[in-house]
Parts: sequence; C-alpha cells; structure tokens
Amino acid sequence: MMMCGGDGIADIFGRRIPSPKLPWSKEKSVAGMVSVFVGGFVMSALMIYIYVNAGVFDGTITSYLLPIAAIALVGALVESLHYKDIDNISMTLASALLGHWFF
Repeated sequence: MMMCGGDGIADIFGRRIPSPKLPWSKEKSVAGMVSVFVGGFVMSALMIYIYVNAGVFDGTITSYLLPIAAIALVGALVESLHYKDIDNISMTLASALLGHWFF
C-alpha cells in the first residue's frame, strides 16, 4: 500500500503543489515526501480496517495506527533518497521489513 497509495499520490501532488526541494534530494520535494507519508498511511490503514472488520486480523484498527504511521514514515524517508532508479524497490523492501518486524 505504500507503493500504491504513497508513491502514486506523491507523483501527482509533488508536481502540482509548489514546495521546497529536499536538501538531500534536489529532484524531490517536501510536498511529495508528505504525500508519500499521507497516501501510504491512508491506504494501509484502509486495508487494515478491511481485514480487521473481516476478522482476519485481531484487535481494533486503533491498535494498528501507530505501527502503520512508523512504516509510512520510514517508507517516505527511504523514498525521498536520491536513488531515483531503485526508490520503488527500496521503499517497498523497507516498508515490508518494518511491517514484518511490527506484525
């Protein structure tokens, strides 16, 4: 969901909303990085909500929000790095590894 929600939204909002460029990655913007975080968080929370309501995951959605926020933050930070050709793979791997650690 970090790739679907985060990276997809970042491309749209990062180009349309004028914002400063990131100091460590001159091709990427603050708006794009925030969009990766928000889009990834919302899509992940939506999917977890569906699984919790279907009875696949235990607990309530609120017990998953903090880990999802941490995963979205790490995913956004990894995606913001200046490695243009591998950012999709590295963000997905970082998010999956952190998700595996949390869950």
